[in-house]
Parts: sequence; structure tokens; C-alpha cells
Amino acid sequence: MFQDFGRVATQLLGVHRRTRLSWIVQVWVAFVISGAVHGFAFSLEPSTGNSFVRFKAILRFFMLQALGLTVENLFLTTPGRDLALYEVGLEDEMIMGRLWTFGWLLFSGYWALDCWLDTSSIMAPGIAVVLPLLKRSWRVHWA
Repeated sequence: MFQDFGRVATQLLGVHRRTRLSWIVQVWVAFVISGAVHGFAFSLEPSTGNSFVRFKAILRFFMLQALGLTVENLFLTTPGRDLALYEVGLEDEMIMGRLWTFGWLLFSGYWALDCWLDTSSIMAPGIAVVLPLLKRSWRVHWA
């Protein structure tokens, strides 16, 4: 949604279009803006903690997503989109890509979820009991 801002940034920085650097600048600018918008929205939710702490955690989560995409693009991409690759195991490459994405989301999601669990003040029926159990379980497994 925010790729156009990234395109403007590449033009302002004088980065040539259709290069890997151009793509990286566009991704990072889009994720910075998206992270700031999401962080702002989450910081408006009533919370038991500092809203700025929540904003920073969400922004950090989005920055880690940009980092994950950059690592994937620079080091983990498959060669060109050749149909002959299906004959040599492209399905395995696709499965590995999905595992990479899932693993990266688990790795990077820790900070956003941990902060949200610390600062959330949702008091829907049953949530007040489940939230502390989830927080305790999350910290035991990831600490």
C-alpha cells in the first residue's frame, strides 16, 4: 500500500529503477510508514502501560519484517522463474520459503506480542483469565 512512497524515496535518492537497491529502499520505506501507522493505531487502544512503548514494539516488528524480506531477497531467492525448475524440485524451494516466512514471523513476532500482552487492557469475558496464562506460557517457551 505504501510502495509509492518508496518509489518517491528512490527518485529523491537518485537510485536507479528496477535495481535490487531500488527494491530494498522501497520495501524499507513502505514498512517504516506501515509500521508507524500500525503503531499509532495500536497505541490508541486503551492500555495499562506506556503507549509509546507499544508504538515502538509494533514499529520494531515491522522493521524486522523489512529485514526478513531483505535477507530473503539477497540470500534466499531461487533463480529466475523457469518452468523447468519444477522438474528439479521447485516445490521444495516453495516449501522452504514458507518455512522461512513462518519461522521469521515467530522469531520477530515475539517482541510485538510480548509488548501487547504487557500493555493490553482488554477485559472481555474470559480474556482476563486467559491473557495472564498466555503471557506466562509465552515467556516460559521464549525466555
